[in-house]
Amino acid sequence: MKREREHRQLPLVHESTDFHHSIKEKLAGRYEGKQLENFKKCGMELIVRRCNSCKLQEKLEYRCNLKWCPRCQWRLADARKLFVERYAGFIEQPKHLVLTQKNCEVLTRKKMRENQIAMAELRRRICFEKVRGGCASVEVTWNPKGAVVNGHVCAGGFHIHSHWLISASWVDIQEVKLAWADLIGQDFAICEIYDAREEDYVKELCKYVVEGSEIAGWPAEVISQFVHAVRGVRCFFTFGNLRKLAKQIRAEIAKDEARIHLCECGSTDCKVSMLAENLGEEEKMHREAKQFFKAEKAWRNSKHKAVKKMRELF
Repeated sequence: MKREREHRQLPLVHESTDFHHSIKEKLAGRYEGKQLENFKKCGMELIVRRCNSCKLQEKLEYRCNLKWCPRCQWRLADARKLFVERYAGFIEQPKHLVLTQKNCEVLTRKKMRENQIAMAELRRRICFEKVRGGCASVEVTWNPKGAVVNGHVCAGGFHIHSHWLISASWVDIQEVKLAWADLIGQDFAICEIYDAREEDYVKELCKYVVEGSEIAGWPAEVISQFVHAVRGVRCFFTFGNLRKLAKQIRAEIAKDEARIHLCECGSTDCKVSMLAENLGEEEKMHREAKQFFKAEKAWRNSKHKAVKKMRELF
């Protein structure tokens, strides 16, 4: 039932603009900077993709690619799904590991970094010595105090947890629980491990840091706290043998995507730029000055080459 509900929600995030508008309105006056400006432009402005071979121009929607943007999450999740599925093809005995920790009332970048450090340190513990490699995805949820979650009354606050896909024949989950509890400073920790030869683990690893439909329903101060905390923080990691394979896998995916985005003339040599009407006056002046200095530099270089050639002749 839960799986069907999540499946129905994914297209909703893609098709609706209500979540984006709600988040934008709630962040007004609470979160400023270039990142917010990019978020506001997402799906609202157009960019131009120009083929350098046939000069054909195509207008596309601008995307901010922020991990908490409802309009970009589905695309980022699809890209991660391709990556995880290709990596899974190299594993004979994949395991799905879930690590959790107690809720926190205040979410900060320091808290997110502490979680990162604990995850990195866990990979160096004895309980992970038989793990050949894998990847991990961090997820954050928030619930008000007293909310019922999975049949239990929630204490409220932010809940940070992670999903791991690991390559290992066997992992002692009791040792993992003890090591993880020690790293996050708790008396005990709830951790689970599953056989990942089914496809369910792909969905869990490719879930958003937080779903757009969920974050849009949060209070304004909670959204502001979350976007400040996750800014510049990685929420997807590779380690072990996957770190070596990652470059190869991403190159293969990029090659396949290049075929999909071929121009009508067959070229993949394209340049993307903003439409002139979407640029502010200051940015227009900056670009015009940049073009002028570029042209002047080219002229000076050509003049220098001509003088050098004349000297060689005489």
